[in-house]
Amino acid sequence: AQQASCYFASNFIIVPLKNQYPGPHGFMEYLVPLMRNEPAESALRYAFNACAYALLGNRHKADSVNLERFSLKEHALALAQTQKALGNAETATADSTLAAVLLLCLYEVYLT
Repeated sequence: AQQASCYFASNFIIVPLKNQYPGPHGFMEYLVPLMRNEPAESALRYAFNACAYALLGNRHKADSVNLERFSLKEHALALAQTQKALGNAETATADSTLAAVLLLCLYEVYLT
């Protein structure tokens, strides 16, 4: 889980220092402050985990760990929690709910 999270962060979140690396860099730096306040069972955490497992699974094939299975499980949990959040007037407009939806879009379009 830690390796997947770090791999996702290094590819999608971390923005390099100016002139450090001219290539592509992260564009989801807004996730860091949002993730600090989220409980483990939140839509944002599940969506982040789904993306992290999928990205690492697409890059590295592990013999003993089925990253696709972990990714699909987290994705299903993220969808359920997102549906619940969108059904509540208070959480439907929260930044963390929007971020979860964006991560789910990234998962569907890019990582699967």
